[in-house]
Amino acid sequence: MGPIITFTSYSVPSKLFKISIKAFYYEGYCLEEVCFVGSRENERLLVKCDDCYIIDPQNLSDKHIFHSELFDIDNIYNYNYVIELRGQHLWINNLAQNKEWCDFLNKKPKKYNKINAHSCGKDILKIIQCTLERYKRNSNEVNYDKPYRGKLYIWDINESEDYLTITAYKDEKQMENLIISKLDDYGEPFVEFKLLESDDLIMISSFGIYIWTIKSSCLITLLYFWFNVDIYQNCAQKTAKQALIDQLMFLTKSFGSKNIPPSPYFDQLIRHSKRLIYKRKVEKTKVKFSEGEKTKVKFSGLLEDYMNDATILKLYGKELIQVLLDKNQSEQIKVVFNNFLNQCLLQPLYDNDIYTFIKSADIITYMLLKLELFDKNFRFIDRFLSKTALLIPDAYKSSIDNYSALSHLEHCGIYVHLPYLQKISPFDYIFFWISDIWKFLKEKSQIYKFSKFPYIVYSSYFTSPKKTIKLIVPLLNFATYPEKEYFDYNELIYLSDNIFTSLNTPEYYKWWNIKALVKFKWATYGKYYYFAIWTIYSIFMTCFVVVATIPPSKISWSSQAILLVITVILGVFHFTFEVRQFVHGPKSYIASPWNWFDLSAVLFPTITSLIWLLDKPPSMWVLTVSSLLLELKFLMFLRALEYFGTYFAIMIGVAQQVFSFLIVLGVIILAFSHSLHLLLRPTTEYSYDKPSYTDDPNNPWNLVARYQSILPGGVIGESSLITTPDENTNLFAVLDTAIIAVYFILTGDSSAVSPWVLRKNWTLVILLIMFSFFTTIYLMNLFIGLLGMAIDATNNEESFLKLRGEILSEIELFWMLPYQRRKKNWFPQIL
Repeated sequence: MGPIITFTSYSVPSKLFKISIKAFYYEGYCLEEVCFVGSRENERLLVKCDDCYIIDPQNLSDKHIFHSELFDIDNIYNYNYVIELRGQHLWINNLAQNKEWCDFLNKKPKKYNKINAHSCGKDILKIIQCTLERYKRNSNEVNYDKPYRGKLYIWDINESEDYLTITAYKDEKQMENLIISKLDDYGEPFVEFKLLESDDLIMISSFGIYIWTIKSSCLITLLYFWFNVDIYQNCAQKTAKQALIDQLMFLTKSFGSKNIPPSPYFDQLIRHSKRLIYKRKVEKTKVKFSEGEKTKVKFSGLLEDYMNDATILKLYGKELIQVLLDKNQSEQIKVVFNNFLNQCLLQPLYDNDIYTFIKSADIITYMLLKLELFDKNFRFIDRFLSKTALLIPDAYKSSIDNYSALSHLEHCGIYVHLPYLQKISPFDYIFFWISDIWKFLKEKSQIYKFSKFPYIVYSSYFTSPKKTIKLIVPLLNFATYPEKEYFDYNELIYLSDNIFTSLNTPEYYKWWNIKALVKFKWATYGKYYYFAIWTIYSIFMTCFVVVATIPPSKISWSSQAILLVITVILGVFHFTFEVRQFVHGPKSYIASPWNWFDLSAVLFPTITSLIWLLDKPPSMWVLTVSSLLLELKFLMFLRALEYFGTYFAIMIGVAQQVFSFLIVLGVIILAFSHSLHLLLRPTTEYSYDKPSYTDDPNNPWNLVARYQSILPGGVIGESSLITTPDENTNLFAVLDTAIIAVYFILTGDSSAVSPWVLRKNWTLVILLIMFSFFTTIYLMNLFIGLLGMAIDATNNEESFLKLRGEILSEIELFWMLPYQRRKKNWFPQIL
């Protein structure tokens, strides 16, 4: 196998396309010459080795062998001219007039007219501007008679009473006839017919713009359709001429800076997909047109062509997907998505076309979040990640690195257009040298025996070089933010999510590219921001805890005031970030119990400190709750560290999974608490200060213990002592303490029901048996089993990476300034 030659083609005027392919494999042949021959639409790439290859620059995969003395080895080429020496004479051939060359180009219909047509934006714009100027001068002439002659085809338009017949010829042989209505939807005739450089026919009317092309199957097909819906809806107030002028003026302004035509009106194609737009009449005998066969052609065919056309998807993919989303076209969205991934994203990468790959990634990732929200069952993000999980940017062998000190999923540190980031440090080269020496010593058995143990100790602490393969991850719009040339203060209040900040389940973090992305973000900026946030919070917590813990007699009021002021300032600082999180997603913020915990940990000490400064020291329970919340939140900062993070992921994940079970258990406890409250509450009036003995068995005075004296001889005396009852004597007297009592019974403490004689209260016995069996025995063992299953489900790397991903998302959305989100070394287009 010889060398791989890679060709890259650029469309300079419009910069529409950049196509590259691995085109040739040579076995012992030398590449003699590569040059462009011909001009304009006839320009071709000439590659000479063992054969003479002619390649269309607009489509490098369309290559043909051309055997001719025209392109001899000794000839000189100057685009449209071939200069050769024949004996004593100098010959100059004009390719545009050379019959052999023209016959070669014209021997079959162009297969890629679609690409050429959409790259003729400048030509289309000029035609529209000329038509607009002509109509502004009240020149309304329409001429259907003259044929339109192109390089490959001849178009002829014949007018009848109600229809126009469009006929295409090639080499003076009729290819196909189309019958279309003579009048557009305004009831007005088409006003302009022009031939584009791509040999496609453009038709202009007050209703819109049509472009017709020839397919490789020699069929006339509608290639492009556009009109402005707002002008169409207001047609009742306008004449056809004014509607035409408005359409053309709007269309002229809609052309992009690169002279790209505006996107076809996809909404109309979907809404009227069954509408008949023309009739095809294909000749059978090539003599009598009346003997043809009529075929109805609908808008749906044009939409299907757009959905399968890589060029359309690259140019107008965002608009097409957005219209399909608005129209709830689920099946068509899936087709477009799969076609885009395969044709526009992966194929350019296989062809080593990184420019098209980046642009296509920009389009698909821009719409990916909307697609996921549209149909979560199809899992668009998962499919995108699976397709982009193992992407090799160039030839396989050049992606292999034999001297990498990086572990399996570490980022390489190489970025497109960012060569200043290095992958290997000077220390790595020292390790590589030691490794090479060790390989040499293995061959010396005596030295190897003495150096084996030191090398084992060394290798346990330092990374040895290993083979790695460089992979790339497209991040444009996936983990980046829109480019802006100015400081947008609105981002300080609200910033939209990108796809990375929306990954809310651990399943997304099983993909290699997401794992690498999280590790890259954490190593690049995440850990520095996180430890800075942790430091600020530690100061906030320490100031409050010191004031709450040290007695007033051992610290002056001035010192207390300084610490409380710092607590208030830092508390308000943290509270602003909680407000921004609420503004960013009110529903998700309210639904998360962790947000309520964070908010409480900030507000409780802040408000307490403010009251302490302005009024008086707060109650002890307020200080207790505030300190507890602060210290628990401080503990939660450990979740981002890999050493502790897995355990926090288990705790948080298990709590989320068993939360519904805890609700069921809580309802059961509440039900039994209410039942026992109704059964055991006192039914007569009583007071804890004055004894009252009644027949009510639930009266607290009847439930307390009685003590009698024992006289000499073992006789029990008549006098007795009783314990004074209190609120803990009958916990079932009120509902709130009844709930606490039932919870204690659940944990195995049955002292709350010990004052009652069970043989005299069978209802109480039945309730206790039911509660102990269904909760203590059945539900609690079931709960332990569920905990075990939840631990197994969350005891993985994905759950920890999800925690770290959430932290990184908060840092990006709420802690970074707008310009920091645009730093290319933090948010590269490709990792």
